[in-house]
Amino acid sequence: MQAQIILEWKKQPWLLYLFWTVILGVVIGGFAVHHELTAWHGVTYMGQKTVRATGTTKSELDFVEYEMTQTIKETEKSAAQTATDQDRGYLTAQKQTLAAIKARDFVRANQIVQQVGQKYPTLARMAPIIPDDFVYPGNAQTDSRNAAQDYLVKHKLNMLMEVDTHSAVLNAFAWTIGMAGWGSDGKLQSLAIIIMAVTVFAMVFYRDRKRGTDSLMQVAPFSRLGWVLTTGAVTLAILNAIVLLISAGTIVALTLLPGHNFGSLLFPVAFTLLDKTVVLPLWQVWLGWWLLANLWFVFAGACMFLFSLVSRNEIVGISLLLLVVFAPQLQILALLPPALVTYLPANFVVLGSVARHAEAYSALPLVQVVLIFAVWSLVCVGLSAALLRLRDRRLVQLLN
Repeated sequence: MQAQIILEWKKQPWLLYLFWTVILGVVIGGFAVHHELTAWHGVTYMGQKTVRATGTTKSELDFVEYEMTQTIKETEKSAAQTATDQDRGYLTAQKQTLAAIKARDFVRANQIVQQVGQKYPTLARMAPIIPDDFVYPGNAQTDSRNAAQDYLVKHKLNMLMEVDTHSAVLNAFAWTIGMAGWGSDGKLQSLAIIIMAVTVFAMVFYRDRKRGTDSLMQVAPFSRLGWVLTTGAVTLAILNAIVLLISAGTIVALTLLPGHNFGSLLFPVAFTLLDKTVVLPLWQVWLGWWLLANLWFVFAGACMFLFSLVSRNEIVGISLLLLVVFAPQLQILALLPPALVTYLPANFVVLGSVARHAEAYSALPLVQVVLIFAVWSLVCVGLSAALLRLRDRRLVQLLN
């Protein structure tokens, strides 16, 4: 076994790995840093200048405090006119929340927001105490934000979603790979990772086939199945190492940018799954994203080995698998029944959207996605085994 691993390690296409490391460094790391250096969001109140937040912790806090101050002024005018108990209570809560934020007691601020949401649910839905430019009051996103708010209170996390969403390093990385739920969907990053796996497995499995050295495996001191599994496992490990290296490098680069807090892996990610609001910590959604990448790696490897048994030209194998990857862009899926599309790997190209169960995947548990990829990968493995057995029979007939 050790000899097999060493042999496959030496045979790996290291120049191709280097190429994809650079590409992913630009597509993931470069994209994340560029966004943090250039992105901003702002608000303009009537008769006043636009106030911007640039993604740093200070600017985001200043932005929240400014918006809350303006909101309190508007509430004071409304309370002066109507003088209802609800308006007065809501105004008091707004002032208490702002005072807690200025004192950097975010635990207390989140507790007040939660209490107000329970006491004045309708008003809290339509006019959140802490404004959020990326959540429209009154819609389904409000339910997700309220669930995330409850999570913060339950776990006593000293953070504000409205601040950490834009300023925390870990959240900036999550935004880059499409797990933030706003802005980037991470499609470019997902495609780069998947295409890397396609080209690498093509090089690995077509190499011996193209050179004609695959026949030597039949007389090697280990089984053909053992060779395929070892090759696949070594390649899979290297692909994972590259993704983890780029991810870690991106986080380090973002950490070096001034004015950003690191964030927390416990940051709540809320989404709707099977008509229920679910809240998971950031690390768990990341694991889902990483699992999806590996499902694509295994599927690409299984497909490419199958294609290598049919053709000696790796361009054929790459083209066939890229048709699967780009099926949504090529409108191929539109030609198929919607019920069938749900069970095709091409439906799960945007890893971040699948991991956080975006609208198109709100009725699809991650376990079901795993089963879909497992079935397709096993189909490829089964077909490969059948072709190998057929080839061995023909070889025996020729020898006889």
